[in-house]
Amino acid sequence: MIYKNQAQLIKAKQCFHLLYGADEGKAYGIAEKITALWGDRIEKINSEELEKQSALLHDALNSVGLFADSKLILLDCRDSLSVKLQNQLVSLLEKQIESVNHLLIIAHNLTPTSKLRKFFEKAEHCAIMACYPPENREIVTLLQQKLQAENLTIDNDATQLFVQKVKGDSYRIDQEIEKLLLFKQGAQNVTSYDIQCLIGEHQQLQMSELIYAIFAGDRQKMEHLLQSDEIESIPTLLAVRRHIVLLTEIKQISADNRQNIRQVIEQLRPPIFFKLKDSLAMQANKWQRGKLLKIYRQTLDIEWQVKWQPLLGNMEAKHLLLEIVVG
Repeated sequence: MIYKNQAQLIKAKQCFHLLYGADEGKAYGIAEKITALWGDRIEKINSEELEKQSALLHDALNSVGLFADSKLILLDCRDSLSVKLQNQLVSLLEKQIESVNHLLIIAHNLTPTSKLRKFFEKAEHCAIMACYPPENREIVTLLQQKLQAENLTIDNDATQLFVQKVKGDSYRIDQEIEKLLLFKQGAQNVTSYDIQCLIGEHQQLQMSELIYAIFAGDRQKMEHLLQSDEIESIPTLLAVRRHIVLLTEIKQISADNRQNIRQVIEQLRPPIFFKLKDSLAMQANKWQRGKLLKIYRQTLDIEWQVKWQPLLGNMEAKHLLLEIVVG
């Protein structure tokens, strides 16, 4: 059964839900609201695990906990959803009209001929919602509404520049608007200069990906990103230092307020991009403060070398990144 309204989807009586489409931010925003209703009664599975163990989902859907509480199975198929896996899912859900547990599948684009999509659209015991990127007019409306709520106006050219910069992902749009509101608190108007300074570009996003890969120990991704001509030593070292400040701040707040790391991350403003929250929590738990401070000092020394002996400094910078990624 097709749903177009996310509030209705979240309250839907069906046991099996499917979110798909190019707007991952929207899909994960809805998924976060659904998973919040289940607390810690969530079991996560990804498509790679299911490809290796075909009975994994069947067993999860039919298993009952010690106190007979139902749970939510979160199946992440963003990375891959083969025709074989789609057939497997349809075959299982055709027979399983009712379930003790609930299932939420998150997938990327599914064509109109996709077997899984067609099944979910027709089956009464299934709920499906497409998550497509918002159109320009929707972005403009959302931006103006949120600014007006804070008694802020925005120039026309600033509105158009904002749309150009954030196009494509609902979560990122919300994140950038919140950043804008935070930095313009107490002001009256938003100009194109504000947008130019505050709203992230592709290079900034790529740098963020690189830093998270380094501190998460993902050497393959780090090496892939370092091949880009847009990645330079000094901006990278600066980004490493900013990330170290963020990690030490999270650890300090956690210790001072006796909160777990994930709670601290959820409260950060501007908010952390949803895809990065798990990785950031892992990093904050993994890295010790003393080691982070040592790396911070190393970046300062290497930055000086890059300025005065570029060839040697750049080599030292790459060596440091390699040291960090291997832990």
